[in-house]
Amino acid sequence: MRRLILSACCGLAMAACGGPPKQEMTEAEVALKDAEFAKKCAPDEYAAAESAYIKAQKLMDEEKYSEAKEQAVAAKKLAIHARNKALLNKEACEAPKEDEDAKAAAEAEARRRAEEEARRQAEAAAAAAAAQSDTFSLQTVYFGFNASDISDSAKDVLNQNASWLEEHPDVRVVIGGHCDERGSTEYNMALGERRAQMVRKYLISMGVSGNQLYTQSFGEEALVDYGHTEAAHARNRRAEFQKR
Repeated sequence: MRRLILSACCGLAMAACGGPPKQEMTEAEVALKDAEFAKKCAPDEYAAAESAYIKAQKLMDEEKYSEAKEQAVAAKKLAIHARNKALLNKEACEAPKEDEDAKAAAEAEARRRAEEEARRQAEAAAAAAAAQSDTFSLQTVYFGFNASDISDSAKDVLNQNASWLEEHPDVRVVIGGHCDERGSTEYNMALGERRAQMVRKYLISMGVSGNQLYTQSFGEEALVDYGHTEAAHARNRRAEFQKR
């Protein structure tokens, strides 16, 4: 009997200290799944719920259980609100699949164009800034979503960087690989490393000494744009150079 009492007390003590809010996380996840159709009829509300859930997951990983619980509860409430709002516009939510596919294709194309334009503008701005300076002038390059391959526009930038590095053989640089906010911390760290390594490999292929080049992944931890638009994401998917 004494063991049972002690065991119960220990359990109460652990609960008081606050363990992982598994029930709240599960309830939030279920609420989000129930509200998935609201992505179309109440996109802003659903996005808010999804964002709260992602924050809760991150806080769980950081073992900040009290804050994670608050975010999970908020995510559940927001998901229920999104679902209720979507139900008021049920007819739009039950549009024919063909219309949904067409809309999805149009949205994907719009995102692709926005990303390409944002990348082009960022690279043009970086090139203009570099042209005005005779000092350290290695330009940033940008990547597509979930990609580490070097685009044609990025190659143009890296060719200029390679020329500068060959003219300054004593300079050592760190190539920092960066990602946007989407994806897990572990995944983005790996993706950032792949981006930095791909840039290093390309520069070496252009004649730059490998002894001048070091790499470091920052994942999603060093955003330059904290917005949540496609243009903001495009500006964050980059590899940039710093003197070592």
